[in-house]
Amino acid sequence: MLKAKRKIKKKEIKQDKFVTYYFKTLDFYNQYKKEVHYGLIGLVAIFVLGFYIVNSKKAAEQKAAVELARAKAAYSNENYDVAIDILTALTENFSSTRSAGVGTIFLARAYFAKKEYEQAETYFRKYLEDYDDDPILSLAAAEGMAATYDQRGDYARAAELYKEAARKYKNSFKAPELLLAAGRCYKMAGNTADARRVFEELVKNYEKSQVVNDAKIYLAELR
Repeated sequence: MLKAKRKIKKKEIKQDKFVTYYFKTLDFYNQYKKEVHYGLIGLVAIFVLGFYIVNSKKAAEQKAAVELARAKAAYSNENYDVAIDILTALTENFSSTRSAGVGTIFLARAYFAKKEYEQAETYFRKYLEDYDDDPILSLAAAEGMAATYDQRGDYARAAELYKEAARKYKNSFKAPELLLAAGRCYKMAGNTADARRVFEELVKNYEKSQVVNDAKIYLAELR
């Protein structure tokens, strides 16, 4: 008498599929053993390298922050030569850090305080070219660069830079002051037409600014 076929349970089917998958994986591994090893080594190397880079950046930022604090202390005490030495080393040795960007602004200001305006311009420009990642510092650099020409008596160039900064940062609290400086420099350069236009722009767009009255006085003089 024939025996009835035993019904295969779901659990046995799953086990059978697992065994099949296991042997297929084992065959694949044996066939491509070398490639698998190289792939694993590559993944480990990428992980180690990423870990090293992250930690190196953190360590560099910490060291740069310490040097920046030293430079700020010297700058505050008007020891500009000491500040310049520290900041020069900081910007050269830790150029990829945020502290180096801030240090570049302080370096420019230290030279400006010493009336070495060409050097100051160099570092204000350097910030805008190499960093320019903080709107407040970028505004300070743009204004500082214009001020170096202003102090050197190149009023035409100073006026253009002040005006560019005022329009680029038109929503900042500094915009009216920058326009006033631009108008003043145009006036000093003998360019009364542009001076008048800038002063009128200031009066029209920033009527609540504290420097509006100064612009109105300049306009009265020009008329």
